[in-house]
Amino acid sequence: MAKQQVKTTPQSYRNRLALKRSDELFVRIMNKLSIGKLYRNPNYTSRMLAQELGCDTRHIAASVAVHTNGGNFRMLINSLKLREACRLLKSKKHAGYSVEEIGLSAGFASRQAFYVAFHRKYNVTPREFRQEVQAQASAAEIEENAQAPME
Repeated sequence: MAKQQVKTTPQSYRNRLALKRSDELFVRIMNKLSIGKLYRNPNYTSRMLAQELGCDTRHIAASVAVHTNGGNFRMLINSLKLREACRLLKSKKHAGYSVEEIGLSAGFASRQAFYVAFHRKYNVTPREFRQEVQAQASAAEIEENAQAPME
């Protein structure tokens, strides 16, 4: 009778990173990316981040995957860029900026990359999003003025 070999697969690198360490690393990742606004650099990579944090790129990948439901570093960077773009599109201070300028300011390498990522996430173009925000602001202002007491 032949001996049956039990095949063991190496544990996934995602599972190797202890949860507490993963949490701590993710906080460091988010602090580094957000406070320094490093996500705005279209050429910023996980390798660069790993060097700055003094860790391995696989640990960054594992931590990001755990905390973004399977996402990766690029997806995290894009979500930060999109959040910044939405903030700028809503801002009255940036009303004079073109949609393309806002996309570039948020860190997208091109107008096309910005439009594709934005539409994929929000199912509207950045221009349509801005128009909706402006229409809502106008409607709120009109309603506010209508409710103001008359003197």
